[in-house]
Amino acid sequence: MIIPGKHLVVNESMNQWLDTGMPNLKKVLRKPHPIGQEFKTLADNHCYCILRIDTVSDPCPKEYDKDSGMKKLTATVKRLVKPWFGSGRTSLLTLGLVRPT
Repeated sequence: MIIPGKHLVVNESMNQWLDTGMPNLKKVLRKPHPIGQEFKTLADNHCYCILRIDTVSDPCPKEYDKDSGMKKLTATVKRLVKPWFGSGRTSLLTLGLVRPT
């Protein structure tokens, strides 16, 4: 059993894909391997493991996506950290996720 530490980190991850047929295939030029599937992940900085994964570019609406006035990144972060609401843990975003709109 994994018991997360005090700090949880939201970041982007890319799963490189070299074949055809991958769902949600994306090209992200700023990545070292720009073709693949992009994820937003929640990791624990204490045990160094990914706790939750949220797909990017999934056509199906997810929880919080249709909330009035909520941006996509905010909805994603809420989904990722939801199991730890009220736990006293701190959620951090990496600078790569914080882009001017």
